[in-house]
Amino acid sequence: MPNVNAADFLVRCVIAWLSELLNKIVKGLLRPSSSSILIGSLVDLSRSKADLISENALLRHQLALLKRQSKRPMLKPADRLSLLLLAKVTRR
Repeated sequence: MPNVNAADFLVRCVIAWLSELLNKIVKGLLRPSSSSILIGSLVDLSRSKADLISENALLRHQLALLKRQSKRPMLKPADRLSLLLLAKVTRR
């Protein structure tokens, strides 16, 4: 019986460690870029017009959603789909 409790404890420790690791990875991926506006502007000069237009469309759609409700906008399936498609064509 002591081996079962030790194995159970070990499994819980590994799961907790993996959970913390995954949490750190996700937070790192979602952290906004720390580059300056000047660097961002220089990078934008190398982007194609189609990329800039698609990013602009994505930002305008996000603003339209935020103006719809002040606290928390209710997204419709069409909104989710358009945000997904615009985000896919906008490269970062």
